[in-house]
Amino acid sequence: MWETKTETATRVRGRIEKIIDYARARKLRKDENPARWRGHLDALLAKPSKLIKSENYPSLPYQRANAFISALRQRQGISALALEFLILTNTRTGDVLEASWQEIDLDSKLWTIPEHRLKTRKEHLVPLSDRAVEILKTIDNSDPSNLIFISPRGGQLSNMAMLQLIKNMDSDKTPWRADNGRIITPHGFRSTFRTWAGECTAYPRDLIEFAMAHQLKDKAEAAYHRSTLPEKRRKLMQDWSNKLNTHASNAENVKPIRKTRPANT
Repeated sequence: MWETKTETATRVRGRIEKIIDYARARKLRKDENPARWRGHLDALLAKPSKLIKSENYPSLPYQRANAFISALRQRQGISALALEFLILTNTRTGDVLEASWQEIDLDSKLWTIPEHRLKTRKEHLVPLSDRAVEILKTIDNSDPSNLIFISPRGGQLSNMAMLQLIKNMDSDKTPWRADNGRIITPHGFRSTFRTWAGECTAYPRDLIEFAMAHQLKDKAEAAYHRSTLPEKRRKLMQDWSNKLNTHASNAENVKPIRKTRPANT
């Protein structure tokens, strides 16, 4: 399992180690921790980094992102709204599925994701574009669970709902595929955003990284940033929304040249 399902095995080992450490701390166990990595299993097993093949999430070229949004808006249901909200806010699937109304400030157009729900363990402020706010205002907020995106059957939306929606949208006529031919994923839109922001805008790199909820790799540089500059990021996120909305608002006015030519030309 360590070699064939390395990611799963690594997580299982880490959890077992924590459980046994807890038992030792509470004097419920005296023996050494057999799941300890450093100074024990690291001498017996290959490092996960050598076994796991790094593979990016399939992402859509940013040139087609607005066309995807146009197609997405033809779909009905909470999964379509959740997916568009995820793309607009440049967040992860779990962030959207676990989002609650108490995290949203519609007056300030700001979404505050608490630190316990993030990989960085730091609170993340997400400025909401006009379209993101519009989506929220179409959703009923009376559910007792306080979650924003509720499954039609009740409770939290499935973590496969948005991916399944993309698969349903994919077809021979309109394939929503990455450059390598694989069907795109919700998480892949973060790469779409990052590439667009880097290639098509003049926003500083640190501002883009903050929009990704990333920590700056340079510790000295990060030490000077006491804030992730949410108000400066607000224009970036609105520009992203405007880019996505371009095709949706203009598509109906575009007519193929060949079909509008007279028959004798």
